[in-house]
Amino acid sequence: MIATKQINDLSRPANGWFHIEKSGDHDVDYGEGPAVLRIDEQAIQDMVDDFNARTFDGPGMLIDGDHLSHDLSRDTRALGWLKKLDTYRDPSGTLELYGFIEWTPRGLKMLQDKEYTQSSTEYGEGMTLTDGVYRPSRLTGFALTNRPRIKGKRPLVNRQTSPASDEAGGEPKSPEEGETTQNTNMDNDDRKYPSKEMDKAQRALFDSLLDKLDVEFDGTDDMSRAILGRLDELLSLEKREKDHVNAEVDDAVSTYENALDEEEREEFTEERREELKNSLRESPAALNAFIRALNRQAGPQKQEQPEQKKLPQRTPLNRRATLNPPDPFRKKESIDGFNNRVNELIKDGMKRYDAYQKATEEGFIVSAQR
Repeated sequence: MIATKQINDLSRPANGWFHIEKSGDHDVDYGEGPAVLRIDEQAIQDMVDDFNARTFDGPGMLIDGDHLSHDLSRDTRALGWLKKLDTYRDPSGTLELYGFIEWTPRGLKMLQDKEYTQSSTEYGEGMTLTDGVYRPSRLTGFALTNRPRIKGKRPLVNRQTSPASDEAGGEPKSPEEGETTQNTNMDNDDRKYPSKEMDKAQRALFDSLLDKLDVEFDGTDDMSRAILGRLDELLSLEKREKDHVNAEVDDAVSTYENALDEEEREEFTEERREELKNSLRESPAALNAFIRALNRQAGPQKQEQPEQKKLPQRTPLNRRATLNPPDPFRKKESIDGFNNRVNELIKDGMKRYDAYQKATEEGFIVSAQR
């Protein structure tokens, strides 16, 4: 069991003893429904005994950022090494799990710059589930993060000082109870960290995504699934809307092409067909005007149009109320003017396709500010 004076000073990141896991019951969801992760004294002691009896490939258990080293396409170099586990009994009498960490220069710099301030644990092998309660007996991973799943854990760094103050003479001790300095870091880890900027960009992208979804991420599995579900819903809705527009464009252009005479049809090449389709896809107002003009020239339709199915409405997540942003402009078509202009151009000798294109370009679809 370590003493209070051995705990690392939060205001000065260095090699030393850090809080690994908070004791108590924690709400979790590992994919099998809501459950409780129970970190009691027996679980803590089991993890200490197991960890200190293991042999690692490196100087200890690899510490990465956000558990990204599981993806071999990412940078798997260490930010630090977890060398040993031990227990600490706080002033309230609660037994806590602590570990001695030796930082690499890259990891130490991230702590000093406060790119990371929290930590995250992994439990896999040796964890049991009984009556909705998980009990770990083996620590299988440890990472730096800013969004820990388990709340209440002592951070790795902040502006406060730890119980090991200067007045108490609290210099961090090594697992062998000797003095420790930053010279104990790995010699081959002083290379430039090429993915550092990439990780910053990814965190910024993630924060931007949460902001656009109007979500305050709380680090829980339920919220992660809700975010992924919302993204799937938005992508599915976008695809259905795009498919609906493409189907309308294809039908409208096919109707228009069938109304052409033989000479006009020969001039209506594949290139011109795609050009017309693209112009209609890009402007909903142009598409609506085009369809109505075709319907008026074709006369009243004998068959009823199939009822349009309403697309599902997007529902906000359970964080902040989400309001659809107001549309500052409303498109309004002048159908009579559009038809009249098309007819005038055809009478002047212009081909039907060119007449539709020119009427659209001349602005017979007007915008009115509301």
